[in-house]
Amino acid sequence: MTRGRKAGLGVFAVLLVAAVVSAVVFGLNRLGGDEPASAAPAGSGREATQSPEESPTPTATPIPTPTATPTPATTPVSYTQL
Repeated sequence: MTRGRKAGLGVFAVLLVAAVVSAVVFGLNRLGGDEPASAAPAGSGREATQSPEESPTPTATPIPTPTATPTPATTPVSYTQL
């Protein structure tokens, strides 16, 4: 078997293992949930029976814009004062 074929089979094996692992994890996530499929995601802020129209609309908090700090006034120095 040539070197390129071995590398190709290695890449194929890695991709196959990754696909099987992701399918198993996805299946466990689908089967292991305690909530029914129609429930709202945890932390969404609304009940499963509450429609989106009834739920309160989240409002964004405005970010205060920084104000420029005034630079201290400097006394102009004329050459006659020296």
